[in-house]
Amino acid sequence: NRVSSAIFNAKASGKVAEIDNDFITAAIAGRDISRKDDLIEFIYKLAKTKKKEKTMNSYVCLARRIEKMACCIRIEDVDRKFMQDFLDSLEGLKPNTKVQYMRVLKSTIRVAIDDGFQINPNFRTIKLKLQETMKRSLTIEKVRAIFNATYKRKNLQIARDLFILVVFLRGINLSDLFSLTEDNIVDGRIVYNRKKTGKLYSLKIEPEAQELIDKYKSGRYLFHPYEKQKKVTDIICSKMKMLHYTSGDKSGE
Repeated sequence: NRVSSAIFNAKASGKVAEIDNDFITAAIAGRDISRKDDLIEFIYKLAKTKKKEKTMNSYVCLARRIEKMACCIRIEDVDRKFMQDFLDSLEGLKPNTKVQYMRVLKSTIRVAIDDGFQINPNFRTIKLKLQETMKRSLTIEKVRAIFNATYKRKNLQIARDLFILVVFLRGINLSDLFSLTEDNIVDGRIVYNRKKTGKLYSLKIEPEAQELIDKYKSGRYLFHPYEKQKKVTDIICSKMKMLHYTSGDKSGE
């Protein structure tokens, strides 16, 4: 089959140092991983150099999108037409999602140019701009309604409590909140460095926040509303969105 043949040829030629998952994936897709000018393989390898998971995933998603267009394309074949064809393949996605894909692709091409590849500069003529998105802030009336509401469903009650805690902690990011431990409490304040930026924050613990911390504290962690933390952020976010629609009903869901 295709994979067995690729492995045999790779070993025979000596061009591939290791038969790993990347090699097998490329063989299944019909790509030659030994080719250093293959755009898709170049993107996958570039993804592995990224330290942040979100950035790495952006490159992986880009490679998979291009794979849907063609199983193989040479880096030096990238030009304005290819860029336009790729943009057309993104039809149906949100405008800012398209912009993100194009930014990662252009970043990849710039790296390739720095590595010595000769690429037609007309690829730069395809340009997109981010569109301003509508503000999704809550009114003070809606915030008060959520603060005063009670819910029969446990998940909604947890989401309400989390919402209140986030407000009293100046909009703390959920991933930062779930990482807080007893070590982050210093002289009645929560002191932490935000994961995304590294910026230091020192937040006074108000009585309302302390009440919720005492309620949900689990072991060393200050706020662990669920025993299983897998995808807890997605669960909480979905419930917090429900608060927006149910907060007008004081009897709860």
